[in-house]
Amino acid sequence: MMRILFVDDEASVLDGLQDLLRPHRRRWRVDVATSGDQALQQLERQPADVVVSDMRMPGMDGATLLSHVRDRHPDALRVVLSGHTELEAALRSISIAHQFLTKPCRPQQLIATLEAAERNRALLSDSTLCELMSRLGPLPSAPRLYVEVRRAVEDPSLGLDRVADIVRTDPAVTAKLLQLSNSSFFGRSRPTATIEEAVVYLGTLVLQSVVLMAEVVSAFEVCPSFDLLGHQTHSLQVGALASKIVGDKRLARTAYTAGVLHDVGELALAAIEQGALLGDSAGVVHAHAGAWLLGRWGLPMTIVDAVAEHHAPISRPGARLGVAGAVYVAEALIMEAAPQPVPVDARYLDTLATAEQLKAWRSLVVVST
Repeated sequence: MMRILFVDDEASVLDGLQDLLRPHRRRWRVDVATSGDQALQQLERQPADVVVSDMRMPGMDGATLLSHVRDRHPDALRVVLSGHTELEAALRSISIAHQFLTKPCRPQQLIATLEAAERNRALLSDSTLCELMSRLGPLPSAPRLYVEVRRAVEDPSLGLDRVADIVRTDPAVTAKLLQLSNSSFFGRSRPTATIEEAVVYLGTLVLQSVVLMAEVVSAFEVCPSFDLLGHQTHSLQVGALASKIVGDKRLARTAYTAGVLHDVGELALAAIEQGALLGDSAGVVHAHAGAWLLGRWGLPMTIVDAVAEHHAPISRPGARLGVAGAVYVAEALIMEAAPQPVPVDARYLDTLATAEQLKAWRSLVVVST
């Protein structure tokens, strides 16, 4: 059973949260605390899997509480609850929190966050992955620039100019966005010279994925033998091809994001110099490591599932080719040119009634490389 600790100085808020989650009491144990000190005392007696804290509280505020949770209970998922008027205070916790929720939080959003945390926790049932992640040390919190961009995109009062201003604070991300928007990946017919144009042209979802990839790379000190340039190039190729394979324009940008991030677990393993030591299990382990990391940072489960399944897709009755399937196929087709290619699982494609499209998809690989 997953244990959740809510921390808020308003008793009425805590009562509402307990009432909301009472139907889920067989799945989740809900505890509450009215102050940071009380929360830390409860955690010493009984650790929690998820700690959700208000930002503004008398005495110890949410940022201070979560910094203590990070140090004393590093395995707990740390979530901040903050209102739009508390933006400045919330930004202080960017280096501490894994995820952010807007207060007041919509019930469906809170439940979805907890369900995602539950699924993410299940990934650590793999003993190999659990042991490797323990060697990684404290999990990096959500990268600063990514969190700021995401909050700006989700705030209806802010325009794309504000998003562009945030991106401009990081020269490396700025250069990568301009490179992408002028590349053949997106079929740009005329040059893109400004960040504002790049944001409009690429869209906010692609923007967030590029920012996240750039910051994840900087978050891990990978071993010197790791081919970082090759990793980034391959990730961009898979994202571009997956966006074409998925076949649904509404899913294309999500497929691109999932493709760009599909091998993020390799960075975590490279940081502990284990990537070359896992043998045949390396594919599944790094896929689950990446899914676990992105799930902790609150990315949509569509992307998390695609990352988890990109080497071992799951056949579901009546399923159609979606983001996860598109990323799997894109990865497999691009890797056909590798020294040790892994053939596309024909039986998996048969379950999706897409086997006849394989030849057409294969012809796209040249365009995407």
